[in-house]
Amino acid sequence: AESQPAPSLPAASAGNQGAERPGSQGIKGLTGAEAEALASMPLSAVFNKAQGMYNQLSAEDLPLEDKETLNSKALQYLQHAEHLVDKAALFSPNESIEEVKSE
Repeated sequence: AESQPAPSLPAASAGNQGAERPGSQGIKGLTGAEAEALASMPLSAVFNKAQGMYNQLSAEDLPLEDKETLNSKALQYLQHAEHLVDKAALFSPNESIEEVKSE
């Protein structure tokens, strides 16, 4: 399978590093309860939930409207995960992607 580059997310700009996002009210596309749950989840749980949504999108034959909704939610979870990574300062500004070890 040919891999495609991941789309860039607007929250990743250097000007946003360290900036606080609003609380759960600022998480678009999610119900109040979903936004509250997301806001209280640790990074690993947020990523795992988004990965599960992606896997569900890839594996199931869903109606287009359901796919769009699930895709939107997965994007919100990934954007929140990105926010948590930025907030935790897991990567220094001078660190390139090639320097990040992965297995």
